[in-house]
Amino acid sequence: MEFAQAPPSVHSEFERSFFALTHARSWNNRVTYVHLIPTPPLGQHGHKRNATRTLRILLARRERTVYAAAEEGINLFFAFGFDLQMTRSMRELMMSHRERYTLVTGAYNYIWWAQDVRKAFEKRLRQFKTDYIDVFLFMGVMKPEEFTPRVREDLLKLKGEGKVRAIGLSCHNRPFLGKLAADGDVNTLMLRYNAAHRGAERDVFPHLAPTIPA
Repeated sequence: MEFAQAPPSVHSEFERSFFALTHARSWNNRVTYVHLIPTPPLGQHGHKRNATRTLRILLARRERTVYAAAEEGINLFFAFGFDLQMTRSMRELMMSHRERYTLVTGAYNYIWWAQDVRKAFEKRLRQFKTDYIDVFLFMGVMKPEEFTPRVREDLLKLKGEGKVRAIGLSCHNRPFLGKLAADGDVNTLMLRYNAAHRGAERDVFPHLAPTIPA
């Protein structure tokens, strides 16, 4: 991540913090580390306190965005387990209106290793303070062999137990997704499809089973 130097006209601590954040460039435009430029001398742990305060401000703003979306009628939310702004806001939204919202989350495939599906699922229940997940995905599948029989079996068991309403995976291998669609074991396929990438019209959509209507 790269930060720009705040100009002399930026005076207050908040202004410097906000300038550093809004002028940071990071992978996928996500703030992964906060460092204030410049900061006043606040002692040995001053920088850490400033960074923590600024991160809290940023998370609070993102949480307000989630609440605003819900107020406008958005009812399906995708959330990673490490997205604090999503876990905290969704916990509150679902506390009194659980049936109103569809929560999509999952376990991660890290290429070199993968999360245990069952353990990841139980962790998501705790994080979102819910007793079921609407759509649970195995995310980040790069090739068919990463969607192992064990992963498939664990997903099917969760659905069979009634703990998730739909199961699926995210993947860019369209022929493989087409095969899964034809098999009908999974209910949800997360893939790239837009005006510039229309291969799903050939590789996936013709194979959709009744269990995957779209």
